[in-house]
Amino acid sequence: MIIRGFFGRKVTEAYIPAIVVCDTLNFVEMMRFLVDTGASKSCLSQGDALRYGIDYSKLEKGGTALGIGGVCEIYSMCNCIFAFKIDGESGFHRIRLNKVGVLKNSSTNSEMKKRVMVLPSLLGRDVLDKFELIRRKDTLILLK
Repeated sequence: MIIRGFFGRKVTEAYIPAIVVCDTLNFVEMMRFLVDTGASKSCLSQGDALRYGIDYSKLEKGGTALGIGGVCEIYSMCNCIFAFKIDGESGFHRIRLNKVGVLKNSSTNSEMKKRVMVLPSLLGRDVLDKFELIRRKDTLILLK
């Protein structure tokens, strides 16, 4: 089974599209995730959370995370499914995740706020470790 990704404009960043489903929030959206082998867990960025109308008050509050966007509070969407289109087939490969982090940066610096809003959501090792990750020229493949 092959799940095909794509590279961004700079051809340095690789993305995998997925449908994210969270029944408890009545949330179903097609999103793109930056492949991040350095992230232990997949997470939604603050920009994507706002873009897709995720209400932080309906999420479980967790701890904090330190990353390229600085220090962020972590909220959790519980009982989620990531559905990946199987290349050459009509179906999807589904992965259930008990918790998916949703990041919220509390910086008061206006420049930092702007930068945080353009950071992508991340596909971490909680999903990537279930696949073999292959790069072929300008294509990224998750192989199962």
